[in-house]
Amino acid sequence: MGSNIVDYSEEKEKARKNSLQPADVRPKISEVEGEKEDFRRWVIDERDNSQNTFKTYWNNIRKHPHFDILTEPDYDIDGLVSTYTESGSQRTHLRQYIKFQFQRRRDFIEEEADLDRLEQYFDERLTTRTRAISLFKKKKNEILDLIESEGSNDQDEGPDVEYHYIYKEALIELLRKAPPIRAKFWATLYLLGARWGEVKRLRPDHYLPKYNDGHGAYQIEENRTKSENAHKKQLYSGLVPQILEDVPLGNWVDENDEEWKEVYFPDRVNSDENYQLGKEVNGKVYGLAGEIGMEPRTLHSFRHTRITDLLKAEGIPLSEVQDRSGHEDSKTTNDYKEVNLKKQPESLEQYCEKHDINLMKVIESQ
Repeated sequence: MGSNIVDYSEEKEKARKNSLQPADVRPKISEVEGEKEDFRRWVIDERDNSQNTFKTYWNNIRKHPHFDILTEPDYDIDGLVSTYTESGSQRTHLRQYIKFQFQRRRDFIEEEADLDRLEQYFDERLTTRTRAISLFKKKKNEILDLIESEGSNDQDEGPDVEYHYIYKEALIELLRKAPPIRAKFWATLYLLGARWGEVKRLRPDHYLPKYNDGHGAYQIEENRTKSENAHKKQLYSGLVPQILEDVPLGNWVDENDEEWKEVYFPDRVNSDENYQLGKEVNGKVYGLAGEIGMEPRTLHSFRHTRITDLLKAEGIPLSEVQDRSGHEDSKTTNDYKEVNLKKQPESLEQYCEKHDINLMKVIESQ
């Protein structure tokens, strides 16, 4: 991995003098030569993540201003984490990029740079490399403290449930207004409480109709999910098999980026699909959320909403929901149970039964 050291001292000085935001004077991360490929190698080779995980991370960080983690003033680091992110997942992914930056600078200082380069980098007269490493360690502690304190409440393992929760009257309207192909995708995401990448990777043989003497389950395989281990999404109604009955499951963009034809799921990147759920720009909400007067949400909101509903509306035991969700730590699952919402949650099944709504007719309408 190359050091790829970039000096933005002039741009930072302009920002200070003119009260500009970093993005006003710096290129985007995606515009810096080698940044995408270096980050991809770090995510996949060094962090043992999938190509799909890298794509999700990159999609959330590529529009941020580029920065050098070791020379960045603290206010800029804070700004990058808080000002340029909108949701818990975005903050989590930016913190991954900060860790990547930090490791790259560590390798540069401890292994690559000569003394002259270190003096230039730290803007200080250095007699030995030991002094440079000492300066680095001081900054290291500041950075790690920042990552941990900023990240304590908004990672996927500490969900921002209130931000993501979708009340059922709004969910029904979203499904009613969306094209049937998209409505089926969204409904499946909700009913399984799955990540969108997990649903895109389902195959017909993943359905276990006899599981637990109920409505069956869908097997989520290892390496096809963010979770460390394979797990099963137990079904609490027969809706998912009914929705997916005519879906050619198993045709997805795989790790080799093969073109997919006649695919059921929308051939869109995550951000485009999220846009259909609503995106706020200059105070105005666009997409279907804007049409129905709902706050903007993301694809991950369906998962957050379902986990919350199973715990707080359906009364499913926490241990069962934890296993179904693929959470390693029960505390993650319990965060959903402890959240205080504006009004009592109800599951989509409860809402449809209460209001005599045929969900399949809603999904297939437009």
